[in-house]
Amino acid sequence: MKLLYILAAVLISAAAGAQQAPAPATPAGNAPAALPAVPRTSITAAEIADRISQAQAAFKAGTRYRGTPLLQSGPFRAGMEYHTVADTSYAVHETAAELFVVLDGSGTLSMGGTLVSPTTRHGTNLSAATAEGVIAVKLVKGDMALVPENTPHAITAVDGALVLMTLHMPVPPPAPPAAAPAPTPAP
Repeated sequence: MKLLYILAAVLISAAAGAQQAPAPATPAGNAPAALPAVPRTSITAAEIADRISQAQAAFKAGTRYRGTPLLQSGPFRAGMEYHTVADTSYAVHETAAELFVVLDGSGTLSMGGTLVSPTTRHGTNLSAATAEGVIAVKLVKGDMALVPENTPHAITAVDGALVLMTLHMPVPPPAPPAAAPAPTPAP
């Protein structure tokens, strides 16, 4: 339920149309994407279409698309993933849930179960070549899928191309247990 409130807050923030700096240019080759200096809280359909065109051009040139986030504010970052083949490993984000929205194309997201022989990468993210007990979900343009924290997931099939908006949503740590009330003194 907290995730729905967080998602609603992010979407309301995006709808507010706060003033923003233009998106930085997409880095060349396989260089990591530079993060915007100013939070970006809205993006137009035309800008998203341009990003998809950039990703298609990068694929045709034999490089991976490494664009800047579509939206970013505080710990929330919405990115774009362009898939033409299935992932080679499953991922687990230990401290963040991930929302997928299909912008174009179709494919299969497999999630759930347990990683087989996981390795740590990038701090609190885990990966493994395989996972057991996953459920395959067919996704088409307009579909959404929410992967809770600590849940293995991977794109396991792509029908031509699959373009996703991904939103990583940090999950707050559990609240500490409440202290026991102090005993009342006897009268």
